[in-house]
Formats: sequence, structure tokens, C-alpha cells
Amino acid sequence: MHLLIVFHSLSRLAGGVDNRISQLECSLPSELSREFLLFKDDVSLEHHGKINIISPMSIPHIILKNKYRLRYIAYFFGFIGFFRRVYLMRKFLQQREIHTILAVDDYFSLITIFASLGLNIKIVSSVRNNWNRLYKDTLIHLLPDFMYKKLLPYLLNRYVSSVHTVSKDLAQNLQEQYGIKNTHCIYNIFDFEKIQTAAQISPSYSLPANYIINVGHFNQQKNQKELLEIFKTLKEMALVEHLVFIGDGSNKALLQDYCKSLNIEESVHFLGKQKNPYPYIKQAQYYFATSLYEGLPAVLVESLFLQTPFLSYDCDYGPRELSQNITDMNPQAFINKAKVLLPNPMPEQNKRERDIMLKNFDTKYIIEQWIKIL
Repeated sequence: MHLLIVFHSLSRLAGGVDNRISQLECSLPSELSREFLLFKDDVSLEHHGKINIISPMSIPHIILKNKYRLRYIAYFFGFIGFFRRVYLMRKFLQQREIHTILAVDDYFSLITIFASLGLNIKIVSSVRNNWNRLYKDTLIHLLPDFMYKKLLPYLLNRYVSSVHTVSKDLAQNLQEQYGIKNTHCIYNIFDFEKIQTAAQISPSYSLPANYIINVGHFNQQKNQKELLEIFKTLKEMALVEHLVFIGDGSNKALLQDYCKSLNIEESVHFLGKQKNPYPYIKQAQYYFATSLYEGLPAVLVESLFLQTPFLSYDCDYGPRELSQNITDMNPQAFINKAKVLLPNPMPEQNKRERDIMLKNFDTKYIIEQWIKIL
């Protein structure tokens, strides 16, 4: 079997999916022949397979910046870029002996299915996020929502052998709401030994003794604005002292301004993207998450492993599969739960949840599940 993994990039700083794909590919049996087809020349993560790049089409910045106001022009560029990628990927496939394609994320599943029509190639699609929340007139890749919520489910049922999900609840949602039949939940792979080693390295920044932490993109999904409001209230109760953010994104300046308006800017630390976030997570008092939706948040798994307890909104999907430390999705519910947890650490519960997590994320078992569907 020759496997082709199709995705955007393999960038260390791009986000969780890049890291998870790198870890999966490196954990596959050495005798399994594989290569990558990426749509951005950004490769900084470990990999074993050959890298192939299809460069993206240049889109005028004014379109990207004003995609909602210039909606129909944005759609035009979105479809042109989409079919260009389909055409170039099909040419690539016709020159290769590919047995199976693992298409990671919805956009690349669409491209893969169209590019593979009639070529007798097995396709496995990996769904990693909540369609109900992600595709709400957001023009992902400058495409309308129906491409993902209407067309993609039809294509997955007709042309894809298996639909992989990263959480059980996400698989159930795809089955019940979108009628997708052949779903398989397989958890992400984590190199816990490597994480533990990295966590022992001294951090680049000197941090206060007591802080809570949040890691991720600054965007609407991660919902850090409500986290700032929660932090302000808990600080006034003398339950927390400092908040550390690791990450970057379009909302960073807005969040920094909001800190000033709340008069907490001296207690909130923006450290930017970090190649090694693990020392900061390990030394934190708690990990706080206020995401509105997820697939399965990798940083919560890493937090549990490093024995840093987390408190999270009970968003769709993932947190409830990892811990009991979840709340209804509003600031007051989060504050009420934090008032109980912060003064009263529960090491036995944390240890029990960590042990269960380690069992569920056993690499050997996960790879066995992947081999069955590839």
C-alpha cells in the first residue's frame, strides 16, 4: 500500500492539527510507504514521507480583508482557487501509484474527492471540528457553507471508505445530524515522553509563581474575551493573580485593548507563539479554556498529562471526554466552578483522569485502529 496524506502544511507554529498529523505519520509502521501532498510550502515538523507541494493561488489582500462585504467576488476567487487545486492534484495523482489517500480536514477532503473521481483510489477523510459552529457564514477558504454542510456529507457517504473523527461526540453528531454513516473515532497520537522532556526545559520568559494559562489562536472560536472577564472577577476575589496567553491571531490587539479597559493589563501576559509551550503549561496553576467549539482540544490532553488540571467550557466537542472539570458555557458558571476548584485541589481526581487518558491515548492501540481503516 502507498499512502498519500493531503493537508495544508506541516508547520510547528501553525496549530494543533499540523502537530497531530506529524505525530501520526511518524508513528505509522516503517514498512508502510507514504508521502505528503501539501498546499503550502511550510514544513518544520518531523516527517518520514516525501513532501510534495502545490503552491496556493495568490488572492488580492483586499478580497481577504473584506470577504464579507465583497462576498460574491470572494466566492469567485474561492471557487477558482478550489478548482485549480483539484486540477493540479488530479495531475499529480495520475503520475503516481497511490492506493489510499488520507485527506485531513474538510476543505482538503472536498479537493481530494473531486480530484480522485474515476481513479479507483481509496479515500479516508479526517473531520476535526464542529460543523455546526465552524460553518456559520464564515467563508472558510472563501467557499459558501453549503459546500461543507450539504455537498460534503453526500460525497463522504458516496466516495469515502471511512470518515475519521477525533472525538466520540463529533462522530455521533456527524451520524445523527448529517447522516454520515461510516464514522470511526480514533484519538490523536501524542508523544508523551517527548512532551515530558520538553516540559523540563527552562522557559524563555520569567513568569510569576501563580498563574493560569491559555494556549491557542486568538479568534472567535477560542473566545478569550470571556476568559478575560472571568479572570478579572476571580482576581478581584483573590483566587488568581496572573493570566498567561501563548499564541497569536487576528484578535490579539483587540484582547490587549480589552485588558486595558478592564484595568488588568499588568496581570495578563501575552507571550506570543512558543515552539515549546510545555514548561509554561506544566508550571501553571490551572489551564482555563473558554472555547465555543472544538474537535478534541489537544492542549487539554497535554495539560492532563503534565498534571496541570484544567477547567473548560463544556463545548462541542471533546472536554467532557477528558475530565469532570467542565461548566456550562457562560462566564458565571465558569466562575462558580472555579471558586470551588481553585482553593481545593483534587489530586486524586486529576490522577484518575490522567490514568484514563493515558490508557485511551495508547499509541500502539491508536495505530492499530488507523491501520484497519487505511
